[in-house]
Amino acid sequence: MDLSLPLLLSLPDSELAALEWPGPEGILLLRLAVAQVEQRPAGEPRGIQGYSRGVVLRLHQARIERLDDADGPLLGRIGAESALRVGPQRRAGLLPLPGTIAGPLHLELVMAQGGWLLAAGGGLELAFEAGVAPNFRELLAC
Repeated sequence: MDLSLPLLLSLPDSELAALEWPGPEGILLLRLAVAQVEQRPAGEPRGIQGYSRGVVLRLHQARIERLDDADGPLLGRIGAESALRVGPQRRAGLLPLPGTIAGPLHLELVMAQGGWLLAAGGGLELAFEAGVAPNFRELLAC
């Protein structure tokens, strides 16, 4: 495993373990139990599919615009309809890990088992938790 290659996070199929709001300094913190990740060599159209643990997303200057958690807390697998909107552009694809995306932006999470969240913010930071080394495990599914 070559951790010098870029990691790209996919929101769909990642597993949300916790959502902390309100956080310090207006941050919405999302902790992922498992992050769906692709490791892609520079210039290659496709990469190696896998996962990482210990990933957090921090939405800075966050405000929750809509929340539907009638079925219980927003936990579990993130659904395919989830996306990040930066201005008018919808980014349903891969996000840099670690990385920062400047806003203004909207984060839309649609949970596979029901429930959803729409939050606005001034920027999104994707990182490994403090004390967690960058990691990647290749999916071995056929």
